Amino acid sequence: MRCAAILLLVCMPALAADPTIEERLSRLESQVKELRAENEQLREQLGLQAVQRQNDVKPAGRESRLLIGGLLQAQAEGGGRTDSRYTDDNDRFFLRRARINVQGRFVEDFDFRAELEATGSLPGATALRAQLTDAYVTWTRYPWLSVRAGQFKSPYGFEQLYLDSRLYTPERTLGSDRLTAGRQIGLAAFGTIGDAGLLTYSAGMFNGTSTNASSNDDDRFLWVGRIGGTLYEGRIRNLETRLTAGINGLTSHDRSAAMPPDFGFDSTPSSPARDSIFSGTRRGTGADAQILFGRLEVWSEVLRGRFSPENRFPTRTLDATSTSFLGGYMVVTT
Repeated sequence: MRCAAILLLVCMPALAADPTIEERLSRLESQVKELRAENEQLREQLGLQAVQRQNDVKPAGRESRLLIGGLLQAQAEGGGRTDSRYTDDNDRFFLRRARINVQGRFVEDFDFRAELEATGSLPGATALRAQLTDAYVTWTRYPWLSVRAGQFKSPYGFEQLYLDSRLYTPERTLGSDRLTAGRQIGLAAFGTIGDAGLLTYSAGMFNGTSTNASSNDDDRFLWVGRIGGTLYEGRIRNLETRLTAGINGLTSHDRSAAMPPDFGFDSTPSSPARDSIFSGTRRGTGADAQILFGRLEVWSEVLRGRFSPENRFPTRTLDATSTSFLGGYMVVTT
């Protein structure tokens, strides 16, 4: 018994010296505070300001994703005037595109996108102001069928539908700008069929008047459709090879649709065609193909439009055709 008591007395100081969990946590918190203070001092000495988050973007509804983005494109020009989209040949610096957008997804198979353009003018302009480019909501329940409503690009023309941020050139071809319908307000259905998007389709009905125009000039709509697909995908001579193609068409009857000034349309033949107002029927067809062979990529597109103005001004029937080719080679440096 005396030996056991001595052993107990010897062990008790060792047990008392072992810190409790609370003491350990307190020491860790103190060390973390010291490290934070040292980190702030080092950042101040290096001239770096700590980035503080002032506001968090939180969805107000049941959105499962909310993204904010944008696009800024600055350009410099010099030399002669290349086509009718340029109002003069003065050398200049300008902002071609300055956009901010927000997009998100709802848990109920819906997503949305809204985008504002603060410049968007190729000719010289003053008093720049923001206006809508995209504003739509999409039902995405099935990959083979999605439905979109709002303002967005009508599905006509490969180059026109290609994303601005991924184009190889700062501007699209003149034919793509003049013979496509661009962004319109309406309703469209689209989807993919087969593995890896073997076949894609899109068809829609739109007001057909112009971008950012919520009115229709009569009780008929602009109808647009496109079918595209992958004809071949594999490797040739150990190089990645892909061949894609598409066809599209549009039809519309208009009373007062805004048109480019190049065609010379006007609702009143006695006055100049400065208003570029078209009344009549228009039809459009197009075909395109793209090939990727290793680092080489080539696009080709043909667009045809037939305009039949009711007042037969400047002519009874006007046919316009655009043929374009674009090639690019990717140079990779290490």
